[in-house]
Amino acid sequence: MDLRGMKIGTMLGGGMVLIIGVMISTTVFSNYLSNSAQEIIRESTTKSFNAINVQNESERFFSSLDETLVIIREDKLNIASSRSEGLLNRLRTTLQESKEQEVFSEVDLKRAEAVLVEVHNISVSYFKLKKELIRSGVARGRTFEGGYSDQSRKLSNEFDKLSNQKYEMLGLVANVIMRADEESQEALYLVRGAQIVSWIVVGMSLVLAVTLAYFLVRSAKKVFDLKNEFINIIAHDLRNPVTAILGYLDIIMTSKNMRPADTKKQLKIIEVATHRLRNQINNLLEVGRSEAGYVKIDLEPVEVVDLLQESVMRAMAFADTKGMKIIYDKPVSEGVYILADRHKFSDVIDNIISNAIKYNKKEGLVTITSRDEETKFSISITDTGYGIPEDKRDKMFKKYSRLKSSSKERVGGTGLGLYTAKMSMEQMKGTIGFTTKIDEGTTFTVSFQKTKKEKAVS
Repeated sequence: MDLRGMKIGTMLGGGMVLIIGVMISTTVFSNYLSNSAQEIIRESTTKSFNAINVQNESERFFSSLDETLVIIREDKLNIASSRSEGLLNRLRTTLQESKEQEVFSEVDLKRAEAVLVEVHNISVSYFKLKKELIRSGVARGRTFEGGYSDQSRKLSNEFDKLSNQKYEMLGLVANVIMRADEESQEALYLVRGAQIVSWIVVGMSLVLAVTLAYFLVRSAKKVFDLKNEFINIIAHDLRNPVTAILGYLDIIMTSKNMRPADTKKQLKIIEVATHRLRNQINNLLEVGRSEAGYVKIDLEPVEVVDLLQESVMRAMAFADTKGMKIIYDKPVSEGVYILADRHKFSDVIDNIISNAIKYNKKEGLVTITSRDEETKFSISITDTGYGIPEDKRDKMFKKYSRLKSSSKERVGGTGLGLYTAKMSMEQMKGTIGFTTKIDEGTTFTVSFQKTKKEKAVS
Protein backbone atom coordinates (compact mmCIF):
# COMPACT_ATOMS: atom_id res chain seq x y z
CA MET A 1 0.00 0.00 0.00
CA ASP A 2 1.13 3.56 -0.73
CA LEU A 3 2.48 5.28 2.36
CA ARG A 4 1.37 8.65 1.02
CA GLY A 5 -1.66 8.52 3.27
CA MET A 6 0.52 7.91 6.29
CA LYS A 7 2.75 10.81 5.30
CA ILE A 8 -0.22 13.12 4.77
CA GLY A 9 -1.70 11.99 8.05
CA THR A 10 1.61 12.55 9.79
CA MET A 11 1.99 16.01 8.27
CA LEU A 12 -1.55 17.00 9.13
CA GLY A 13 -1.23 15.48 12.57
CA GLY A 14 1.95 17.48 13.02
CA GLY A 15 0.06 20.56 11.85
CA MET A 16 -2.67 19.94 14.40
CA VAL A 17 -0.07 19.40 17.11
CA LEU A 18 1.59 22.64 16.03
CA ILE A 19 -1.73 24.49 16.20
CA ILE A 20 -2.49 23.08 19.63
CA GLY A 21 1.06 23.91 20.68
CA VAL A 22 0.61 27.51 19.47
CA MET A 23 -2.69 27.77 21.32
CA ILE A 24 -1.19 26.35 24.50
CA SER A 25 1.91 28.53 24.15
CA THR A 26 -0.25 31.60 23.59
CA THR A 27 -2.35 30.72 26.62
CA VAL A 28 0.77 30.17 28.72
CA PHE A 29 2.26 33.41 27.40
CA SER A 30 -0.97 35.27 28.13
CA ASN A 31 -1.08 33.83 31.64
CA TYR A 32 2.55 34.77 32.10
CA LEU A 33 1.83 38.33 31.02
CA SER A 34 -1.24 38.45 33.24
CA ASN A 35 0.72 37.14 36.22
CA SER A 36 3.51 39.62 35.50
CA ALA A 37 0.97 42.42 35.27
CA GLN A 38 -0.60 41.34 38.54
CA GLU A 39 2.83 41.29 40.15
CA ILE A 40 3.50 44.80 38.84
CA ILE A 41 0.15 45.96 40.18
CA ARG A 42 0.89 44.37 43.57
CA GLU A 43 4.30 46.03 43.71
CA SER A 44 2.83 49.37 42.65
CA THR A 45 0.10 49.10 45.26
CA THR A 46 2.69 48.26 47.92
CA LYS A 47 4.78 51.26 46.89
CA SER A 48 1.73 53.50 47.03
CA PHE A 49 0.79 52.18 50.46
CA ASN A 50 4.30 52.69 51.82
CA ALA A 51 4.51 56.14 50.27
CA ILE A 52 1.21 57.04 51.93
CA ASN A 53 2.68 55.89 55.25
CA VAL A 54 5.56 58.30 54.71
CA GLN A 55 3.03 60.99 53.84
CA ASN A 56 0.99 60.32 56.98
CA GLU A 57 4.04 60.39 59.22
CA SER A 58 5.16 63.61 57.57
CA GLU A 59 1.77 65.24 58.13
CA ARG A 60 1.76 64.15 61.80
CA PHE A 61 5.18 65.66 62.32
CA PHE A 62 4.43 68.96 60.61
CA SER A 63 1.02 69.16 62.32
CA SER A 64 2.81 68.88 65.66
CA LEU A 65 4.95 71.87 64.66
CA ASP A 66 1.84 73.87 63.74
CA GLU A 67 0.58 73.34 67.28
CA THR A 68 3.69 74.98 68.76
CA LEU A 69 2.79 78.33 67.23
CA VAL A 70 0.30 79.04 70.05
CA ILE A 71 2.44 77.73 72.89
CA ILE A 72 3.66 80.47 75.25
CA ARG A 73 4.79 78.34 78.16
CA GLU A 74 8.22 76.79 78.29
CA ASP A 75 7.09 73.54 79.94
CA LYS A 76 4.52 72.94 77.22
CA LEU A 77 7.12 73.82 74.58
CA ASN A 78 9.46 71.16 75.99
CA ILE A 79 6.69 68.59 75.76
CA ALA A 80 5.90 69.66 72.20
CA SER A 81 9.61 69.47 71.29
CA SER A 82 9.88 65.90 72.63
CA ARG A 83 6.73 64.89 70.78
CA SER A 84 7.99 66.42 67.52
CA GLU A 85 11.34 64.65 67.92
CA GLY A 86 9.53 61.34 68.42
CA LEU A 87 7.38 61.91 65.33
CA LEU A 88 10.51 62.81 63.36
CA ASN A 89 12.12 59.52 64.43
CA ARG A 90 9.02 57.61 63.32
CA LEU A 91 9.24 59.39 59.97
CA ARG A 92 12.89 58.35 59.70
CA THR A 93 11.95 54.72 60.47
CA THR A 94 9.15 54.75 57.90
CA LEU A 95 11.49 56.20 55.29
CA GLN A 96 14.08 53.50 56.08
CA GLU A 97 11.42 50.80 55.54
CA SER A 98 10.48 52.35 52.22
CA LYS A 99 14.17 52.24 51.27
CA GLU A 100 14.31 48.48 51.90
CA GLN A 101 11.16 48.02 49.82
CA GLU A 102 12.50 50.28 47.04
CA VAL A 103 9.53 52.63 47.20
CA PHE A 104 11.51 55.71 46.17
CA SER A 105 13.90 55.95 43.29
CA GLU A 106 17.53 56.35 44.22
CA VAL A 107 17.50 60.08 43.48
CA ASP A 108 14.21 60.72 45.35
CA LEU A 109 15.39 58.67 48.33
CA LYS A 110 18.55 60.72 48.67
CA ARG A 111 16.47 63.89 48.46
CA ALA A 112 14.00 62.61 51.11
CA GLU A 113 16.86 61.75 53.45
CA ALA A 114 18.33 65.22 52.89
CA VAL A 115 14.93 66.73 53.66
CA LEU A 116 14.83 64.93 57.03
CA VAL A 117 18.29 66.18 57.88
CA GLU A 118 17.26 69.73 57.02
CA VAL A 119 13.99 69.34 58.95
CA HIS A 120 15.90 68.14 62.00
CA ASN A 121 18.33 71.05 61.87
CA ILE A 122 15.60 73.61 61.27
CA SER A 123 13.34 72.21 64.00
CA VAL A 124 16.22 72.35 66.52
CA SER A 125 16.81 75.99 65.60
CA TYR A 126 13.06 76.68 65.66
CA PHE A 127 12.54 75.31 69.18
CA LYS A 128 15.62 77.16 70.42
CA LEU A 129 14.32 80.48 69.09
CA LYS A 130 10.82 79.73 70.36
CA LYS A 131 12.18 79.05 73.87
CA GLU A 132 14.13 82.31 73.84
CA LEU A 133 11.04 84.26 72.82
CA ILE A 134 8.97 82.68 75.60
CA ARG A 135 11.63 83.48 78.15
CA SER A 136 11.81 87.07 76.98
CA GLY A 137 8.04 87.32 77.29
CA VAL A 138 7.69 88.59 73.72
CA ALA A 139 5.72 85.67 72.27
CA ARG A 140 1.95 85.98 72.70
CA GLY A 141 0.21 83.42 70.49
CA ARG A 142 0.45 84.48 66.84
CA THR A 143 1.12 88.12 67.73
CA PHE A 144 4.03 89.70 69.44
CA GLU A 145 3.99 92.63 71.85
CA GLY A 146 5.68 95.70 70.55
CA GLY A 147 5.74 94.34 66.96
CA TYR A 148 8.13 91.93 65.35
CA SER A 149 11.53 91.64 66.92
CA ASP A 150 14.59 90.19 65.22
CA GLN A 151 14.06 86.91 67.09
CA SER A 152 10.43 86.67 66.05
CA ARG A 153 11.37 87.30 62.45
CA LYS A 154 13.99 84.52 62.67
CA LEU A 155 11.38 82.23 64.20
CA SER A 156 8.94 82.99 61.38
CA ASN A 157 11.66 82.31 58.80
CA GLU A 158 12.52 78.98 60.42
CA PHE A 159 8.86 77.98 60.37
CA ASP A 160 8.60 78.94 56.69
CA LYS A 161 11.63 76.76 56.01
CA LEU A 162 9.92 73.85 57.76
CA SER A 163 6.80 74.44 55.64
CA ASN A 164 8.92 74.34 52.48
CA GLN A 165 10.47 71.05 53.57
CA LYS A 166 6.99 69.71 54.23
CA TYR A 167 5.93 70.47 50.65
CA GLU A 168 9.17 68.98 49.37
CA MET A 169 8.53 65.73 51.23
CA LEU A 170 4.88 65.58 50.13
CA GLY A 171 5.98 66.22 46.54
CA LEU A 172 8.35 63.26 46.67
CA VAL A 173 5.54 61.06 48.01
CA ALA A 174 3.20 62.31 45.28
CA ASN A 175 5.80 61.33 42.64
CA VAL A 176 5.91 57.78 43.99
CA ILE A 177 2.12 57.45 43.97
CA MET A 178 1.94 58.90 40.44
CA ARG A 179 4.59 56.51 39.09
CA ALA A 180 2.89 53.56 40.81
CA ASP A 181 -0.39 54.53 39.19
CA GLU A 182 1.30 54.76 35.77
CA GLU A 183 2.86 51.32 36.25
CA SER A 184 -0.53 49.89 37.19
CA GLN A 185 -2.10 51.40 34.06
CA GLU A 186 0.69 50.00 31.86
CA ALA A 187 0.20 46.61 33.48
CA LEU A 188 -3.52 46.73 32.70
CA TYR A 189 -2.76 47.64 29.08
CA LEU A 190 -0.35 44.70 28.98
CA VAL A 191 -3.08 42.36 30.21
CA ARG A 192 -5.56 43.68 27.66
CA GLY A 193 -2.98 43.35 24.88
CA ALA A 194 -2.21 39.78 25.92
CA GLN A 195 -5.91 38.94 25.91
CA ILE A 196 -6.41 40.45 22.45
CA VAL A 197 -3.39 38.58 21.06
CA SER A 198 -4.67 35.41 22.70
CA TRP A 199 -8.10 35.79 21.13
CA ILE A 200 -6.62 36.50 17.71
CA VAL A 201 -4.22 33.53 17.85
CA VAL A 202 -6.90 31.18 19.16
CA GLY A 203 -9.31 32.36 16.46
CA MET A 204 -6.73 31.92 13.70
CA SER A 205 -5.74 28.52 15.12
CA LEU A 206 -9.35 27.38 15.11
CA VAL A 207 -9.78 28.51 11.50
CA LEU A 208 -6.55 26.76 10.52
CA ALA A 209 -7.57 23.65 12.46
CA VAL A 210 -10.91 23.50 10.61
CA THR A 211 -9.09 24.00 7.29
CA LEU A 212 -6.61 21.25 8.10
CA ALA A 213 -9.40 18.96 9.22
CA TYR A 214 -11.18 19.55 5.92
CA PHE A 215 -7.97 18.92 4.01
CA LEU A 216 -7.36 15.80 6.08
CA VAL A 217 -10.79 14.43 5.17
CA ARG A 218 -10.21 15.16 1.49
CA SER A 219 -6.71 13.69 1.59
CA ALA A 220 -7.95 10.62 3.43
CA LYS A 221 -10.59 10.13 0.75
CA LYS A 222 -7.97 10.48 -1.97
CA VAL A 223 -5.75 7.97 -0.21
CA PHE A 224 -8.68 5.61 0.20
CA ASP A 225 -9.55 5.95 -3.50
CA LEU A 226 -5.90 5.46 -4.41
CA LYS A 227 -5.74 2.35 -2.24
CA ASN A 228 -8.82 0.90 -3.94
CA GLU A 229 -7.40 1.69 -7.37
CA PHE A 230 -4.07 0.15 -6.39
CA ILE A 231 -5.78 -3.01 -5.12
CA ASN A 232 -7.76 -3.27 -8.36
CA ILE A 233 -4.60 -2.83 -10.43
CA ILE A 234 -2.72 -5.42 -8.39
CA ALA A 235 -5.63 -7.85 -8.54
CA HIS A 236 -5.91 -7.43 -12.31
CA ASP A 237 -2.21 -7.48 -13.13
CA LEU A 238 -1.41 -10.42 -10.87
CA ARG A 239 -4.46 -12.36 -11.92
CA ASN A 240 -3.72 -12.06 -15.66
CA PRO A 241 -0.36 -13.91 -15.67
CA VAL A 242 -1.66 -16.46 -13.17
CA THR A 243 -4.70 -17.06 -15.41
CA ALA A 244 -2.41 -17.42 -18.45
CA ILE A 245 -0.14 -19.85 -16.63
CA LEU A 246 -3.02 -22.00 -15.41
CA GLY A 247 -4.80 -21.85 -18.77
CA TYR A 248 -1.87 -22.96 -20.88
CA LEU A 249 -0.83 -25.58 -18.35
CA ASP A 250 -4.35 -26.98 -18.54
CA ILE A 251 -4.12 -27.10 -22.33
CA ILE A 252 -0.78 -28.93 -22.19
CA MET A 253 -1.95 -31.40 -19.55
CA THR A 254 -5.31 -32.20 -21.15
CA SER A 255 -4.14 -32.34 -24.77
CA LYS A 256 -3.28 -35.86 -25.91
CA ASN A 257 -2.12 -35.17 -29.46
CA MET A 258 -0.24 -31.85 -29.08
CA ARG A 259 2.85 -31.60 -31.21
CA PRO A 260 6.19 -30.85 -29.49
CA ALA A 261 6.44 -27.54 -31.35
CA ASP A 262 3.03 -26.46 -30.05
CA THR A 263 3.93 -27.59 -26.54
CA LYS A 264 7.11 -25.51 -26.69
CA LYS A 265 5.11 -22.52 -27.85
CA GLN A 266 2.69 -22.88 -24.97
CA LEU A 267 5.56 -23.21 -22.50
CA LYS A 268 7.11 -20.03 -23.90
CA ILE A 269 3.89 -18.16 -23.15
CA ILE A 270 3.88 -19.64 -19.65
CA GLU A 271 7.50 -18.54 -19.21
CA VAL A 272 6.63 -14.98 -20.25
CA ALA A 273 3.66 -14.87 -17.84
CA THR A 274 5.83 -16.27 -15.07
CA HIS A 275 8.48 -13.59 -15.58
CA ARG A 276 5.80 -10.88 -15.60
CA LEU A 277 4.37 -12.25 -12.37
CA ARG A 278 7.82 -12.42 -10.82
CA ASN A 279 8.67 -8.85 -11.83
CA GLN A 280 5.46 -7.48 -10.38
CA ILE A 281 5.92 -9.36 -7.11
CA ASN A 282 9.56 -8.25 -6.93
CA ASN A 283 8.52 -4.63 -7.43
CA LEU A 284 5.98 -4.85 -4.63
CA LEU A 285 8.47 -6.53 -2.31
CA GLU A 286 11.19 -4.01 -3.19
CA VAL A 287 8.95 -1.05 -2.36
CA GLY A 288 7.78 -2.70 0.85
CA ARG A 289 11.33 -3.45 2.00
CA SER A 290 12.51 0.04 1.13
CA GLU A 291 9.67 1.81 2.95
CA ALA A 292 10.15 -0.47 5.95
CA GLY A 293 13.80 0.61 6.08
CA TYR A 294 15.10 -2.88 5.25
CA VAL A 295 17.09 -2.83 2.04
CA LYS A 296 19.31 -5.77 1.26
CA ILE A 297 21.86 -5.34 -1.49
CA ASP A 298 24.93 -7.41 -2.37
CA LEU A 299 27.32 -5.33 -4.47
CA GLU A 300 29.88 -7.45 -6.24
CA PRO A 301 31.77 -7.64 -9.55
CA VAL A 302 29.20 -8.84 -12.11
CA GLU A 303 29.98 -9.96 -15.66
CA VAL A 304 27.59 -7.63 -17.48
CA VAL A 305 27.41 -9.04 -21.04
CA ASP A 306 26.13 -12.52 -20.15
CA LEU A 307 23.67 -11.14 -17.58
CA LEU A 308 22.35 -8.59 -20.08
CA GLN A 309 21.90 -11.29 -22.69
CA GLU A 310 19.79 -13.34 -20.25
CA SER A 311 17.42 -10.38 -19.81
CA VAL A 312 17.24 -9.92 -23.59
CA MET A 313 16.36 -13.59 -24.13
CA ARG A 314 13.57 -13.37 -21.55
CA ALA A 315 12.22 -10.22 -23.17
CA MET A 316 12.18 -11.73 -26.66
CA ALA A 317 9.52 -14.23 -25.61
CA PHE A 318 7.34 -11.37 -24.32
CA ALA A 319 7.97 -9.36 -27.50
CA ASP A 320 6.85 -12.31 -29.63
CA THR A 321 3.45 -12.34 -27.90
CA LYS A 322 3.07 -8.64 -28.82
CA GLY A 323 4.24 -9.05 -32.42
CA MET A 324 7.32 -6.91 -31.81
CA LYS A 325 10.98 -7.35 -32.58
CA ILE A 326 14.02 -6.86 -30.35
CA ILE A 327 17.38 -5.93 -31.82
CA TYR A 328 20.26 -6.62 -29.47
CA ASP A 329 23.60 -5.10 -30.34
CA LYS A 330 25.79 -7.45 -28.36
CA PRO A 331 29.06 -5.85 -27.16
CA VAL A 332 32.19 -6.95 -28.98
CA SER A 333 34.26 -7.05 -25.80
CA GLU A 334 33.21 -9.56 -23.18
CA GLY A 335 34.60 -10.09 -19.72
CA VAL A 336 33.49 -6.60 -18.62
CA TYR A 337 32.65 -6.39 -14.92
CA ILE A 338 30.46 -3.81 -13.25
CA LEU A 339 29.69 -3.05 -9.63
CA ALA A 340 26.12 -4.30 -9.12
CA ASP A 341 23.71 -6.61 -7.37
CA ARG A 342 23.00 -9.47 -9.77
CA HIS A 343 19.29 -9.74 -9.03
CA LYS A 344 18.67 -5.99 -8.96
CA PHE A 345 20.50 -5.60 -12.26
CA SER A 346 18.19 -8.13 -13.88
CA ASP A 347 15.11 -6.50 -12.35
CA VAL A 348 16.13 -3.05 -13.65
CA ILE A 349 16.83 -4.25 -17.20
CA ASP A 350 13.70 -6.46 -17.28
CA ASN A 351 11.52 -3.53 -16.12
CA ILE A 352 12.87 -1.11 -18.73
CA ILE A 353 12.62 -3.61 -21.62
CA SER A 354 9.13 -4.62 -20.50
CA ASN A 355 8.02 -0.96 -20.58
CA ALA A 356 9.62 -0.48 -24.01
CA ILE A 357 7.48 -3.36 -25.29
CA LYS A 358 4.25 -2.40 -23.51
CA TYR A 359 4.33 1.27 -24.56
CA ASN A 360 5.49 0.62 -28.11
CA LYS A 361 3.50 0.92 -31.29
CA LYS A 362 1.99 -2.13 -32.90
CA GLU A 363 4.72 -4.20 -34.60
CA GLY A 364 7.22 -1.78 -33.10
CA LEU A 365 10.92 -2.22 -32.54
CA VAL A 366 13.03 -2.31 -29.37
CA THR A 367 16.77 -1.72 -29.76
CA ILE A 368 19.24 -2.58 -27.00
CA THR A 369 22.76 -1.17 -27.23
CA SER A 370 25.67 -0.77 -24.85
CA ARG A 371 28.64 1.53 -24.50
CA ASP A 372 31.89 0.45 -22.84
CA GLU A 373 33.70 3.52 -21.51
CA GLU A 374 36.78 3.96 -19.36
CA THR A 375 35.10 4.01 -15.95
CA LYS A 376 31.49 3.05 -16.67
CA PHE A 377 29.35 0.72 -18.73
CA SER A 378 26.07 2.08 -20.13
CA ILE A 379 23.06 0.22 -21.52
CA SER A 380 20.46 2.00 -23.68
CA ILE A 381 17.00 0.62 -24.49
CA THR A 382 15.14 2.43 -27.26
CA ASP A 383 11.55 1.92 -28.39
CA THR A 384 9.63 3.23 -31.40
CA GLY A 385 6.61 4.19 -29.32
CA TYR A 386 4.64 7.40 -28.87
CA GLY A 387 7.09 9.21 -26.59
CA ILE A 388 6.47 10.70 -23.16
CA PRO A 389 4.28 13.84 -22.92
CA GLU A 390 5.91 16.99 -21.55
CA ASP A 391 3.69 17.12 -18.46
CA LYS A 392 4.51 13.51 -17.51
CA ARG A 393 8.28 13.54 -17.78
CA ASP A 394 9.04 14.78 -14.27
CA LYS A 395 6.80 12.05 -12.81
CA MET A 396 8.32 9.07 -14.60
CA PHE A 397 10.27 7.85 -11.57
CA LYS A 398 7.51 8.58 -9.05
CA LYS A 399 5.66 5.76 -7.30
CA TYR A 400 2.47 4.55 -9.05
CA SER A 401 3.17 6.76 -12.05
CA ARG A 402 1.66 5.10 -15.12
CA LEU A 403 1.37 6.43 -18.65
CA LYS A 404 -1.74 5.87 -20.69
CA SER A 405 -1.00 4.13 -23.93
CA SER A 406 -1.88 6.02 -27.08
CA SER A 407 -3.24 2.79 -28.52
CA LYS A 408 -6.61 1.34 -27.55
CA GLU A 409 -4.99 -1.64 -25.87
CA ARG A 410 -4.85 -1.41 -22.09
CA VAL A 411 -1.32 -1.32 -20.69
CA GLY A 412 -1.01 -3.27 -17.47
CA GLY A 413 1.31 -2.55 -14.59
CA THR A 414 1.39 -1.24 -11.05
CA GLY A 415 3.38 1.90 -11.77
CA LEU A 416 6.27 0.66 -9.63
CA GLY A 417 8.72 -0.51 -12.30
CA LEU A 418 10.64 2.71 -12.93
CA TYR A 419 10.33 3.74 -9.28
CA THR A 420 12.07 0.55 -8.13
CA ALA A 421 14.52 0.77 -11.04
CA LYS A 422 15.69 4.23 -9.97
CA MET A 423 15.85 3.14 -6.34
CA SER A 424 17.94 0.09 -7.28
CA MET A 425 20.29 2.14 -9.48
CA GLU A 426 20.94 4.54 -6.62
CA GLN A 427 21.67 1.62 -4.31
CA MET A 428 24.10 0.22 -6.88
CA LYS A 429 25.76 3.67 -7.21
CA GLY A 430 24.62 3.93 -10.81
CA THR A 431 22.43 6.34 -12.78
CA ILE A 432 19.26 6.12 -14.84
CA GLY A 433 17.72 8.64 -17.24
CA PHE A 434 15.82 8.99 -20.47
CA THR A 435 15.40 11.03 -23.63
CA THR A 436 12.15 11.11 -25.58
CA LYS A 437 10.49 12.55 -28.69
CA ILE A 438 6.76 12.61 -29.29
CA ASP A 439 5.64 10.03 -31.90
CA GLU A 440 9.25 8.84 -32.38
CA GLY A 441 10.05 6.95 -29.21
CA THR A 442 11.97 6.95 -25.94
CA THR A 443 15.45 5.84 -24.89
CA PHE A 444 16.21 4.82 -21.31
CA THR A 445 19.88 4.64 -20.34
CA VAL A 446 21.41 3.05 -17.25
CA SER A 447 25.08 3.44 -16.34
CA PHE A 448 27.13 1.28 -13.93
CA GLN A 449 30.58 1.69 -12.45
CA LYS A 450 33.14 -0.64 -13.97
CA THR A 451 35.29 -2.75 -11.70
CA LYS A 452 37.70 -5.68 -11.76
CA LYS A 453 36.70 -9.28 -11.41
CA GLU A 454 38.72 -9.88 -8.26
CA LYS A 455 37.71 -6.63 -6.55
CA ALA A 456 36.07 -7.24 -3.18
CA VAL A 457 33.06 -5.13 -2.36
CA SER A 458 32.12 -4.37 1.21
